[in-house]
Amino acid sequence: MSRNEPQITEIASHLAATLPTEGAEHAESVQAWRHTLRYARQSDAIEPIAQMIRRDAQGDPLTERYCDELTAR
Repeated sequence: MSRNEPQITEIASHLAATLPTEGAEHAESVQAWRHTLRYARQSDAIEPIAQMIRRDAQGDPLTERYCDELTAR
């Protein structure tokens, strides 16, 4: 991964802290987001995932920036 690419763990941690987790522990949520983002990136499904994250983030500027970074190629 290039240094210009977003760090998945940093993004996952932010998403776990920002988006609803339905009772999951923070560490579990971070791990789930990390796996989701890595899989989405590898399977070229990152765009629809980023769209769902944007919708759920309701305009959070840092989340928006992370989504932009995830979908930039």
